[in-house]
Amino acid sequence: EARKKFLHPDGDHLTLLNVLKSYWEVKGDIEWCKENFINNRNIKIALEVRDQLIRFCERIDMNPNSTCGSDTDNVLKCFLTGFFQNTALLQPDGSYKSVAGSQLVKIHPGSAMFGKRVEGILYNELVFTTKHYVRGVSAIQSAWLPLAAPKYFNNVKTSK
Repeated sequence: EARKKFLHPDGDHLTLLNVLKSYWEVKGDIEWCKENFINNRNIKIALEVRDQLIRFCERIDMNPNSTCGSDTDNVLKCFLTGFFQNTALLQPDGSYKSVAGSQLVKIHPGSAMFGKRVEGILYNELVFTTKHYVRGVSAIQSAWLPLAAPKYFNNVKTSK
């Protein structure tokens, strides 16, 4: 029940973003973490990483403030630029095949995407058990792949 409050239909990455936003709203209240089964230590680590990324952006004169608002596609496209090799596309039989390595994979039952069929997925982790599961899964559009990594996908643009 606690998990359902944060679920995002596009997957685990945006679900985790919902958790972080809710954590900010309660100003890091430890009781809130306990009530929602959130590991306070892990949230603090995520915030430390966020602070490091902000400092990195400032060092290279990049504005670290998000301008995507509620356009979550931009968030997913951003993740895709770093994880383009951790993607899989839906096959006609309903399975997913990884883009790198052509491995058949299944969405882990603990994912917000479990049981859903979307044209493409981005994942953080590939777990080998009796099956090949992917965890940390979000929905993507296959058309985003060549834009995220044009050299990898041989997307040669011609100039006019």
